[in-house]
Amino acid sequence: SEEQPRFDLIPYEATRREAQRWSEGAHTHGENNWQRGQRDTVFHRDRMNHLMGHALKYLSGDRSEDHLAAIRCNAAMLMWFEEHGQ
Repeated sequence: SEEQPRFDLIPYEATRREAQRWSEGAHTHGENNWQRGQRDTVFHRDRMNHLMGHALKYLSGDRSEDHLAAIRCNAAMLMWFEEHGQ
């Protein structure tokens, strides 16, 4: 049989911090508003640029916000777009 995804291997702390970031985004922009960007190549490019910007800030030592959670959220959006035909 095919091996199933091991969700139990994802660290709780990473999932909690990503969920917090999603909650903040929903409060500011509305729940699931990012899905409207599914067919918008500019929005996709912005997700990649935001992801890289957060990575570079984190690498430089900036801890003014949760850059790692922001990276996960932007990556999750891009993965969702891939899975849903974009």
